[in-house]
Amino acid sequence: MSQFPPKHDPALVHNRATLLTALRDAGAAFAGVVYYSDNGRCIIDHILVVDQDDNDIPDGQAVVSVMREYLCADRESVPVYVACSYSLHDALKEFATRAVSLYHSNDKASGDGDGGIAFDCEKGTVSLSHTNYHVESVHSKHDL
Repeated sequence: MSQFPPKHDPALVHNRATLLTALRDAGAAFAGVVYYSDNGRCIIDHILVVDQDDNDIPDGQAVVSVMREYLCADRESVPVYVACSYSLHDALKEFATRAVSLYHSNDKASGDGDGGIAFDCEKGTVSLSHTNYHVESVHSKHDL
């Protein structure tokens, strides 16, 4: 099991903490993002945010996440971090897309896959579970 989030991605580290706080503030006990990958591209299939009684928590709360962008100057690309305001569901979607691209961006040649990201708000844990589909099935799990 590899470390998640990787130390080299400050945006993912920040957004993980921000999302856990926002989910707790909304009264969520659990949030999940289900996705599938098509030629290495992450496509979000379903987002679930529920309280401890499994009641859906509606989207709408604003969450400030950071995104990594690149500025080009003197033929060099310099990473910068930009704050963006998203609805809770959109912030979960952005987080999932970034996490999958970090851990499974090399899966383009491997074929398709699917997985999910689970936010256990009570324990403060986030994990990514992904299965690649090619000649054989390869499953991996990461604690976020």
